[in-house]
Amino acid sequence: MKSRKRPKSDMVTAVLSGDICEMHTQWRSGADETIVFLHGLGCSSDSFAGIWERADLGVYSVLCIDYLGHGKSDSPDTFGYSIPDH
Repeated sequence: MKSRKRPKSDMVTAVLSGDICEMHTQWRSGADETIVFLHGLGCSSDSFAGIWERADLGVYSVLCIDYLGHGKSDSPDTFGYSIPDH
């Protein structure tokens, strides 16, 4: 059985060192409990594309975020992209 709820997609405003940046998010409301999926370096929220079809996750609210410099989020010059900066 597949989940019928598809994710919503939006840009969230973040302020970094005085610069306004847009971070891409995908989410689905399902319940009071939320599962947050965080991708690794070199990936994006697209890494979790299969979760939206999983019926066992349909009872949870789900949130996926593209970190700055990843996926559809902004890549500001003022942000460090090395492992220690993360």
